[in-house]
Amino acid sequence: MVWLFSRDDQAGGYKISQDLFGKFNIVWLQMLGNAAEAEYLSNKKITVAADFKGLKFRGTGWTTKVVNQMGGSGIIMPYQDVYAALQTGVIDACEVGNPSGNWDLKFHEVVKYQGFPGLHKLYETDGLMVNKDTWNKLPADLKAIVQLCCTENGLKNWSYTQYDNVEALQKQKAYGMQMITESPELQRFWRDSSWKLADDIGATNADWKKVWDKMKKLMTELGEYDKLQQPDYGGK
Repeated sequence: MVWLFSRDDQAGGYKISQDLFGKFNIVWLQMLGNAAEAEYLSNKKITVAADFKGLKFRGTGWTTKVVNQMGGSGIIMPYQDVYAALQTGVIDACEVGNPSGNWDLKFHEVVKYQGFPGLHKLYETDGLMVNKDTWNKLPADLKAIVQLCCTENGLKNWSYTQYDNVEALQKQKAYGMQMITESPELQRFWRDSSWKLADDIGATNADWKKVWDKMKKLMTELGEYDKLQQPDYGGK
C-alpha cells in the first residue's frame, strides 16, 4: 500500500504501475488489498529451515521454489483440493490464505499448527483494468470518482480482513490450534531466497528490475523504521 501511494520521488508505485500497464493500453487502478497470509498449516511444528526437509508442501509460485531449496517438495495444486490432500496425507503442510480464509475453509479440522509471519505473501493487491482509450474519454470528475471508489474499496478490504483475521485466530485457538512463530533464521531464509529469485529476474528484465529495485529499497527503509516504532513493554 505504501509503495503504491507514495510520491513519485519516493517509491512511486502508482506511476510505475501506470507506465507498465500503459504499454498494453490499460489503466490500472488499485481496488483490493488483502492482509498477510499465514506462512503454513501443518501437523508438524515448523520453526527452522531444516524442518522443511522431506516435507510435501503445497504452495504457489516462488513458495514452492524456496521450499525445494530447504529440502522439501514444493507442490502446486488448486486450493479446493488442499483439505482432502492434508486429510489423506497426500501433502504434509501447505500455505493457502490468511487466518480468516483458513478458518472458513475448515483447515482447523485437519491440522494442528499455523505458522507466522507469512513472509511468502505479506500483502496482496488487485486492480481494476480499464481500456486506456475508453478511460481517456471520461470527464475528469468521473475519473476522480472511480479512482476514489477503488482506493476506498482497497483500504476497507484490507481493514476488514485484518479484523476478520483477529476473530478467526481466536476461533482457531479455541478449537485447539497452536500458533507458531518461525525462528529468525527461517525468516531470513524466506527473505533472502525470495529476494535472490527477484534479483535474478531483474538481471534480464528491465521492467521487473525497475519495480523490484524500488520495492526492495522501500521494504528495507520501512523495516528499519518499523523496528524503531515497535513497542516492547516487557513480558505480556
